[in-house]
Amino acid sequence: MEIDVFFVREKILAKQLSIIHIPALDQWADVLTKPLSTSRFEALRGKLNVKSLLKTLLLEFERGGGYWSM
Repeated sequence: MEIDVFFVREKILAKQLSIIHIPALDQWADVLTKPLSTSRFEALRGKLNVKSLLKTLLLEFERGGGYWSM
């Protein structure tokens, strides 16, 4: 067993750290580590507050601002 496991165990026993279950649907790291369907990818990407650059540029273009107006 590695030392960090003992460190975490001590913190839990001392009530300095609590552990909760995270359901599979809320595993945000999946967006970076697993192949996902488009809908699942976009849902998790939204939770990370990451936006599509293309959509952002298109919205700016439609408004007549941003990088498009010179």
